[in-house]
Amino acid sequence: MKKYVANPMVILLVVGLVLVMGCARRQAPGSEGTHVSSTSTSGEKKASAEVDYAALAGEYVFEIKEVDPVNYPTLILREDQTSTFRANLLTHMGNFQGTYALEGQKIRFFVEEKDFDGFACDQVQELRFDLSGGGGLLYRGSDQDEEQVIGMTSPYDLFKRSEEVSSEEG
Repeated sequence: MKKYVANPMVILLVVGLVLVMGCARRQAPGSEGTHVSSTSTSGEKKASAEVDYAALAGEYVFEIKEVDPVNYPTLILREDQTSTFRANLLTHMGNFQGTYALEGQKIRFFVEEKDFDGFACDQVQELRFDLSGGGGLLYRGSDQDEEQVIGMTSPYDLFKRSEEVSSEEG
């Protein structure tokens, strides 16, 4: 019967790969200081003291040229994880109310109620945003359609913190 002897170089290579993969799993690129908050598929939040929702809280605005600023789509995130999305529905402003969770570099907004009916997006249960460089949020779509347009809001629209919007105007 022939004995198999492992090559020491192969063993070192395997151990090295395991260590590298373990380190990469602990800290994903671009996620310094942001920890993942877990949520169930129903949108129920699990407690996560690791996410700094106070730093994320604020008003984020998408500016649209030739539109009065009171009609800009706006996302309001609060420290207690409640949220409001004011959408310009072309004929009026519509409000989504709900909660949100940060998952890595993504924000999931869980719609709990809305103050309009009969519009294409009135069945949406979840809105999705990505954290963007410079503290903005990039709208990505909904649970129904990754390319969901909501009135004057389209995928890849950049929502900036309201302080940044007002400082650029003045």
